[in-house]
This record gives sequence, structure tokens and C-alpha cells, in this order.
Amino acid sequence: MKNKDSKRVKKERAFFAVYIVLSVLFVVLIEILLRIAGFGIDTEPFLKVTINDVTYYRDNTFFINKYYPSSSIRVKTEEKNLFPVKKSPDSLRGFVLGGSTAQGYPYASNQSFSAFLQRALADGNAKKSPVEIVNMGYSAMSSYYVADAAKKILKYKPDFLLIYAGHNEYYGTIGAMSGRNHKSRKMYLALKEFRLFQLFDKLINAGKTSTGAKTLMNRQFAGAAYPQDEKRDTDVARNFIDNINEVAVLYGKKNIPVIIFEPVSNLFDMPPFAGKNDEKIHALIVKSLAALENGSEDEIASCRELAKHYPDNANLAYLEAVYQTREGRDSYFQLVNAKDADSIPFRARSRLTLELEKFCSASNNRRLFYIPTSRRMRNDGIIPDNDFFSDHLHFSIEGNRWIALQAAIVLQELFGLEKDKTFEIFKADKEDFYKQFPLSELDRYRVARSILSLVENEPFTSMKIPYYPKFPIDNENGIAQDTAFYQIIRDCKQDDFYLNACTYFLQNGKYIQARESALSFVTCFPANAKAHNLLSLSLDALGFDKEAQEEKKVAIYLSGKLY
Repeated sequence: MKNKDSKRVKKERAFFAVYIVLSVLFVVLIEILLRIAGFGIDTEPFLKVTINDVTYYRDNTFFINKYYPSSSIRVKTEEKNLFPVKKSPDSLRGFVLGGSTAQGYPYASNQSFSAFLQRALADGNAKKSPVEIVNMGYSAMSSYYVADAAKKILKYKPDFLLIYAGHNEYYGTIGAMSGRNHKSRKMYLALKEFRLFQLFDKLINAGKTSTGAKTLMNRQFAGAAYPQDEKRDTDVARNFIDNINEVAVLYGKKNIPVIIFEPVSNLFDMPPFAGKNDEKIHALIVKSLAALENGSEDEIASCRELAKHYPDNANLAYLEAVYQTREGRDSYFQLVNAKDADSIPFRARSRLTLELEKFCSASNNRRLFYIPTSRRMRNDGIIPDNDFFSDHLHFSIEGNRWIALQAAIVLQELFGLEKDKTFEIFKADKEDFYKQFPLSELDRYRVARSILSLVENEPFTSMKIPYYPKFPIDNENGIAQDTAFYQIIRDCKQDDFYLNACTYFLQNGKYIQARESALSFVTCFPANAKAHNLLSLSLDALGFDKEAQEEKKVAIYLSGKLY
């Protein structure tokens, strides 16, 4: 009897084992078939392309969709990176991770701090070997993206990693607004590597549609507010630190330096998006703003006294800071309080930045380097205003230049670069610096258009105290003077901006302008086949036959087709 029972148990176990193996094989087979069929998102950040017998990595323009929870959102990134697969022994290769500030927005990545830093490191490299800064900053990316992408970067042989993150922990993708807890967010990203899970995710979200928002910021905002809350803000900060620590530990084990910036924002010229009980005290905010602009000292004093009854309101706190500034007092910390009290926290709160500084100071990881951005700005006499920022938190050219310098200070010492040559470009005056990194009229208009697309939409349009950006163009910019041209590029999609501009100039026989536009196109997006093709056409029209043929070859290699 016992022998029969023993045999039966063995058979059941064997059957169960076979069942498990077959089930796993079935799942693996479906996964393989989905990949062969091209379903879902390829989650590798780069793809290979061969140009003139040299193999390069180029951006996988749909990789970023892994980090968008809803299948109704389909984002295509810019083709901004192109670097060789084979890394020479003496070359220096760094990666930048973060959100839109790390990306360089509203400037193109290759016209912002990562480009300035690449030049500085190249100038200081006595070996004259290649220096590559690969910018993987993308709009709305939170620290969950940073932690996940950092693991992927290792296969591309980084010598160092730069992180600028922290502003997207509430509204960014896989952030506080996603509704999941920390562990489930991590699990979600891990599972999304598999096409089968992507299929389930798509089916679950099949009924969801896009909000119709005009900008990514508008879409991520979706009317949600997060007033200051000790527990929630602490949880957000701790999750952020957990993600950063994951990267620091991983890279520390491989002896790869990680440089992380404290995220900073526009304080002086950027009012809060919203404050606690704004609707209830709307009349007082309006009255206080009017008094500040045109009122008497008695009216201002009266408004300030009334505002004391609402110490938690961000707008009244901001106006108090403006009063203090007019009185010649240091209003910096009052402005920080106003920023922290903002109920729409697109700007990182002090709870997060203080936790970051505390974490980095306490860390015994010798490959983790912290840059206390706000303290250094104060020490250098830099005011966080519209001269340093393009909007609420993205840097102007001067801001990008200064941020590049801070990274260069750390990297120059780490890699033993020549000090004088590394910092030479940062010592140049504005005019000389702009000559080294020229922005065409078209580039500047593109930047201005990007800023305008933000401030003409929510949450900017609902601000109780309006924000007035400082645009990087003036009346001398000739774009608007050509009415036909202006109409073509004013309302076109951002992806078609340089394409439409170059095409217009070629069709109208303006070949010098066409070449200038095409050069901007190639500078911003060197892996874009259309950019090289348009440069080829403009060079050919100007009689530069050899150069035109070279650009034509690059376009064919990148596109895989004849033009």
C-alpha cells in the first residue's frame, strides 16, 4: 500500500514538474513570438547603425515609452545621440540622466550644458582622445527612470554618470501621481521589460484615451494638486533617495563615479502655480498684487498685515518676499518657503533636496559626488531669476554654462585633466562664448516657441500671479519679418521645425539660409537622416559637391534608403 502511495506521489510530482516546465516554455514561446512580430516597446536605449564602415549607437526613439504607464501615450524622442560602438582605450565617455532640465530644455541637448561640458573636457584632455557626453535626459522622467536606465547604461561602458533629477517626483512618469507604492512601481518597470506584460498592460488600458493636452507638462499635470503634506512629502523624498542610492551602490561596485546635482529652480521671477485656499482669499491676493504694483505704503502695509492670517498660502508668501526685496532685505529663504508651499510642486521641495544632501553627506561611497547647487549659486552671487532660468526651472544659456562648469570642476580633478584648458571656455565673456557655441536666429526662435508653448497652457494660465518669461529673441530677430516663412514654422509640430524651415529655404532659392538651418538641424539631431539629407541638398545648391556627397551617404546609412 505504501509503495503504491509513494509511486502515486512521485507521479503527481513529476506531472506537476512537467506542467510547470511546459507552462514556462509556453510563456517564453509567446514572448519570443511577440518580439519576432515586433510587438511592443524595445526597451534598449540605443540601436546600432553602420556609417562608412564604422558602427555607431543611435537613439532608440521609442525606448522612452517604457516609462509611460498608459498605452494611449506614444512618445518619440529626438535623435540626438550618435557615438561609436567601439570605445577607444583612452576615450572618456559620460552619460547624463534626468528629466527635461538634464535634457537641456528648452534648448536642444547638443546646445546646452552637456555640449559645453563635452567641449571643456575635450580641451582639458592632454591625450586628445575622444570625449563623449551622451545625454539621456528626457521630459517628465522621474528618479524611477534614472534608477532603471542607469542599469541599462552599464553595457555602453560609461566612465562617469551625471544625474540632475528631483523636479519630476510628483508629476513625472512613474511618480507620486501614478498611485502605486514604491515597490509596485519598481515591479511595474521590471515587468515592462517583457512584451507579454506590455500586451496585458495594453489590453487593460485599451479604453483609456489621451487627454488632448497640448504639452507634456499639461498632460502630466492633469489638474492634480499636491499641497504640502509632511507624510507624503517625506515618502516622495525617501523614494527618491532610494532610487539614487540604488544607482550609487551599483556604480560604486564598478568604480564608476556618479555626480549628482541638487535640483534648483527659478525663485525670484517665478510665482507659485497655486496656493492653499487660493479661491477663498482670491480677493486678498488680487488686492496685494495691485498694491505692490501701484499702491501706497499704507495699502501695502495693510495687505501685509492681512496676509499674516494665511501663513500657508504660497502666493501671499511670494508677495511678502517681493516686499522684502524692495526693502533691500535678503528674501531668498522667504522665496524658498513660497516655492515649497506651491500646491502644484513642479519645482522640487526642500524636503527632497535636504534629504539628498543628508544622504550624500552620510554616504561612505567614495564614487558618489554631490554638487550643492543652491549654495554654490549663493556663493557666486547668482540670483535664481529669469537671467539664470528660461522658465520655472529650466536653465537659460548662462545657467547651462554655469552648471557645466560645476560638473567640469569635479571631473577635471577626477580624471586629471589640464586645469587651465578645461576651464578656458568658462572664462570667456558672453560674446566669445556664444561664438564658440553659436545659436542661429532659427535656434533662438525654436527656444522661444518652446517656452511659449509652456506658458500658454496649464498650469501657467491659471496662476493667480502671472509669470513673465524672458525670451531669448528680440525685435531684431528676422524670423517674423518673412511672413510666409513665419507662418510655416509658427504652428508646425516641433519634430518638423527644422525640416520645414530648410525645405522652405531650398524651395525659395535661399541656399545660405538653407545651409545654416540644416547645420542647426544636424547639430541638434546628428542621428536624423533627414537632417543630413537637407544639409546635402543645401551644400549641393551652393556648389560644394564633395561635401554634399558625404552628407548624402550619411543620410542613406541612417535611413537605410535612397533619397
